[in-house]
Amino acid sequence: MTFASSCPDPRLREAFIGGNLIDGIVLLKHKPLKVAAVELYSGDKLIWSGTTDRNGKFEIDNLASGKYRLTVSHWGSANVELKHEFDALSNGQRPYYRLLLSDNSCVGVAEIVN
Repeated sequence: MTFASSCPDPRLREAFIGGNLIDGIVLLKHKPLKVAAVELYSGDKLIWSGTTDRNGKFEIDNLASGKYRLTVSHWGSANVELKHEFDALSNGQRPYYRLLLSDNSCVGVAEIVN
């Protein structure tokens, strides 16, 4: 699995992914950010809240296509857009996306294909 930057400017925190879930790992100083509050907003409306696990992971599912703002305590925020056109590859395979929220860099995206 490789993580590639989804934004050309390292000061930006945004990702464009397919699917209907946001699956992520949060790292701070190269270590998992454990039990950090995670909130997801659609516009100004809070639509989901939870915490990272002991490995810094979180998952938010059953989301519609659209633009979201993700905030993580002690890390900051990122903009995530779910786009249906990323749901299938030209060979018909469905990719799975994982976000890497690491320190103060832009958001990395792993595209995993079985």
